[in-house]
Amino acid sequence: MLGALYIGVPLGMLACLRHSPQGLGWILVIVWNTWFTDSFALLGGRAFGHHLLAPKLSPNKTYEGALIGVLAGTLVGGMMTVFVFGVSVPLAFGLNVMISALTIVGDLIESAVKRGFGVKDAGHLLPGHGGVLDRIDGFLLSTPFFVLALMAFGLL
Repeated sequence: MLGALYIGVPLGMLACLRHSPQGLGWILVIVWNTWFTDSFALLGGRAFGHHLLAPKLSPNKTYEGALIGVLAGTLVGGMMTVFVFGVSVPLAFGLNVMISALTIVGDLIESAVKRGFGVKDAGHLLPGHGGVLDRIDGFLLSTPFFVLALMAFGLL
């Protein structure tokens, strides 16, 4: 039941967001932010990572990688939010820090779920990527919070 909510609620909110004015653009902000956060967290962790973030959940994630990922995702998403939607710089970057941080947390939640079930990968559809759920774990957590924040700030 929790799995259905964990996946269904964000995807439902995404569908609603898509049908709003400028919905596709907002979705691209989330997608680009999460992709940059994930990618640069991996690259930054490999290049500069020394301090493990959550060794029992995900033994390769580091604080340094997470910080580099959050900076990269926030920068890309923040710039898109400012230049495409005309949102003020503080609000744009605040919203995007939230997306990036929740992307990291979503990744750790997915790792915890996999550890709980004693599996390394959440599926075999994408070999070497930990499964489809591993590709969207941060997206699933950040989407509902981002949509609610857009509504709270009157941007939707």
